[in-house]
Amino acid sequence: MYLLSVFYRLTTDGQLVCQRQRDLIIQALHRRCVEQGADPAIRVGSVLLAMSYVLEQVQDLLYNYRMLTFFDVLKCDPVLVEMFDHPSENL
Repeated sequence: MYLLSVFYRLTTDGQLVCQRQRDLIIQALHRRCVEQGADPAIRVGSVLLAMSYVLEQVQDLLYNYRMLTFFDVLKCDPVLVEMFDHPSENL
């Protein structure tokens, strides 16, 4: 998965920062659910499950993007090319 390969390209300190940010976001979502009177376990669980679907769609989008650029079907913005260009051993 592309996003995981980007995560593991980070330094150990960078990975710790990402993990801390993830934890803070989940805690904030949990607090917000409690404030609104929703069951936080169900709501946060639903959001986390939905994220896997979103990440799967992003992976498909990146795969199709690579096919379009590899076969020169589409000329893409150089910033996009640089952003999505990474060594294949991380895939």
